[in-house]
Amino acid sequence: MAGAFKKYQWIRARFKKSADVRPESYDVDHDSIQLLEEVDTRRRWASRKALIAPHIVPSVEELQQAAAQGGRTMAYIRPRDVPELLIEPREADWDSRRAGMLNQIPLFGRDKARLERIPFRFAYRYRCEGDQCNGHDMQVLDWEMHEAYRKWRQEYGESGWRAQFVEKFGPTFFADHEVLFNLGNMAAHPQSFCITGLFYPLRPPA
Repeated sequence: MAGAFKKYQWIRARFKKSADVRPESYDVDHDSIQLLEEVDTRRRWASRKALIAPHIVPSVEELQQAAAQGGRTMAYIRPRDVPELLIEPREADWDSRRAGMLNQIPLFGRDKARLERIPFRFAYRYRCEGDQCNGHDMQVLDWEMHEAYRKWRQEYGESGWRAQFVEKFGPTFFADHEVLFNLGNMAAHPQSFCITGLFYPLRPPA
C-alpha cells in the first residue's frame, strides 16, 4: 500500500465480497491500494454532500426495516433537534473474550499494537425524523471522537478533558454544523445500530 489514505480520499484497489452477508461488506487487498484524489471541503462540503446524498434515509426505523429484508445496513441519518451527548464510565480493560477476538483480527496484514480500550462510552441520545421514532441511544464509534478524547486527556489531564470534549461534540457542535450520523449495524445483531461516523459541514451564516 502506497502510504496511509485520508478520510474522504478516493482509492483504487482489488476487492471481493466477504463472507459477511451485509451488502456493504467486502474484503480489500490492502497491498493493492492506490491513492487517488481527495474530496475537498470547498463550498461548505458541496462535493462531499453530493457523495452521501443517495445514502441519507429518513429514519432509523426505515434503515432497520431495510436491514431485516436483506437490504442496506449503512446510511446517514439527520437527527431531529439537538442530541444529548452521553459520557458514561465503563471497564478500562477488554474482557478476555474480546481481547482474544482483537488479537485474531488482521490489520492490513501487518503486526499491530494492542488496541486501547477507552474507559468511557460515548453516545448520543436523539430522535430521528421518523413518525414512529421513540428515541434512540446510540454508541458513537467515530474515530475522530475517540482520538479527541486521547489528545485532550494528554493535554488537559483527567480533570480537564471533559470540558473540551463537551465543547467540541455537545450542543455548540450542532448549533454550528449541519450534523448527520453515519449508522452501521453489527453482523451478530442486525437490528442494533451504532454511530460509526459524523458528517458536519458548517451551517450557512444566518
